[in-house]
Amino acid sequence: MKSHHPWLTVLILAGGSLAEKQLGPAPALSEHPADLPDGSGLARARIAKHYKDQGEGLVIRLLCDRTLGPPRAHRSDAWIEPLLIAPQTAVIDSVRAALDQIHTPWLLLVPITTLPCGRLEQKASITLGQRAIPRENWSAIGQAHGPEPHFLSKTQAASGDEPASHPFTGEILAPTAQIEGVLHEPIETQERGDLLVLARRLHQRQLASFRFQPWWDLGHRSTYSQARLSRLSSRSFNHVRYEPARDLIRKSSNDIARLEQEHRYLQALPSAVRRYFPALVSTELQRCDNGQLVMEMDYVPFPNLAELFLHWRLGANGWNQIARRLQLIRTALREAAPARSAQAAQNLSWLYSRKLQRRISQLEQHPPASEEVIGLSWDHFWQQPLNLTLVKSDQDELLQLPSPAACCQSLMKALPDLESGGTVRLIHGDFCFNNILVEPLSGSIRLIDPRGEQPNNATWPIGFGDPRYDLIKLLHSSFYLYDVVVNDLFKLTSHNEGVRLKLDVPTQHREANQALRRELIQNELNPEEERLLTSSLFFSMLPLHRSEPLHCFVLGCIGVLIFERHFDRVLAP
Repeated sequence: MKSHHPWLTVLILAGGSLAEKQLGPAPALSEHPADLPDGSGLARARIAKHYKDQGEGLVIRLLCDRTLGPPRAHRSDAWIEPLLIAPQTAVIDSVRAALDQIHTPWLLLVPITTLPCGRLEQKASITLGQRAIPRENWSAIGQAHGPEPHFLSKTQAASGDEPASHPFTGEILAPTAQIEGVLHEPIETQERGDLLVLARRLHQRQLASFRFQPWWDLGHRSTYSQARLSRLSSRSFNHVRYEPARDLIRKSSNDIARLEQEHRYLQALPSAVRRYFPALVSTELQRCDNGQLVMEMDYVPFPNLAELFLHWRLGANGWNQIARRLQLIRTALREAAPARSAQAAQNLSWLYSRKLQRRISQLEQHPPASEEVIGLSWDHFWQQPLNLTLVKSDQDELLQLPSPAACCQSLMKALPDLESGGTVRLIHGDFCFNNILVEPLSGSIRLIDPRGEQPNNATWPIGFGDPRYDLIKLLHSSFYLYDVVVNDLFKLTSHNEGVRLKLDVPTQHREANQALRRELIQNELNPEEERLLTSSLFFSMLPLHRSEPLHCFVLGCIGVLIFERHFDRVLAP
């Protein structure tokens, strides 16, 4: 069916309050139910992308109370249409209030706490968890495979001898007219807070059948961990899988050299710093059935610092505690005894100018395919002066800046002055928020994904490099909003051959930045080193993000802003 005649509305239910369901490591930064976090991203975006990727003919809408105001800016807002209603007292009333704005023959209801999986079929269904488990504070179906299933509401406490049952996920797919017909019938007040009443009536009238899927739910303590594991981070060049039977991580990669570098780095760690990294379970790389090499490591169930920075309020004291712990780890790394060959001054161009030159060459050979997603060619963006409009809460600001290409040419001339005479020390090599796992109550930290990057002619041990490199990787997360970009917390459009950009700056940005600068940066980076090395870092990352053209545009804009000393304009209200 063509997209201009959609058959289905996917309605993400984010009305009311999630005060009792917003589980996480700390109080949430945003109280808006549409901003429910899913790791470093947002649940609404994951739900919408799951269905958007399944083809045309769908309308994706987000049901919210109109009194709450807009949620945080996110890239997915370009393909999620808000559906605003007056505040209601119960979920059934919210769905009833939304029906007048539904114009497709089919309707799929998805609570924002339920992370979907499986293929979408045009078949009326009620989605249940595939495993029968003891019921706690959720609705469920007992004897779901029998002729007379038991509909068990969350308003009824489970008895001590109640058999295991299949959790009701809240997902219901049916013709809109049938849902409307059921909901227009009288429903008792005590039942209107539970979508189970709709599921029961549809099933009893043989209008919908049960569908069984893994239950990934962010709103229940019993399922929260499994929901998080369901989106364990993997990048285009590697795959990370949790093995529950052995409680470990198995990491494989298409980039065999990089995996081997990481494995050698972890094997060579001095005992003084080994405790800050997950332990290797197997001393040697293993071989998968498909022939790929696999590294087995301890599983560390802490959230990463990107997730905490973007979504969870740690407070000034929490950030101070984390910053002091990170500084202790950096000191331990820096004091690890280097080989004699590493003590002499080294040329560091392999980390900066040569890397930038190589990455820009890769970008020129394989530019992002951007015209379909933003209506602007990458070549135009890269070569022409940048007309950048920063979208602000009060008044937009237009900045006329040099082209990204011109900034890179200037960087190539300026970087050599910062690359000679440095002494290499043991560093992490990719010291960004995504690779720093933190237990926020205690401040305990583990570092993952270290880089064992070396030039071909290196005479020093693996893992040694410029200590400033770890600092600029940290700053690109804590101050320059890299994690905001890669987690899509922005809006970007083309406008009169320029671009309009709104970046969602986390409300604890200042607290995090002040703590990390005071405890870690100190006087190790002067302003010119920070400006040149960090802008170079943003430009050198572009070919790694070419599969996400919008990320490339935003990262390129930030690189220009840093180089031109205008990044503070992003942070101005």
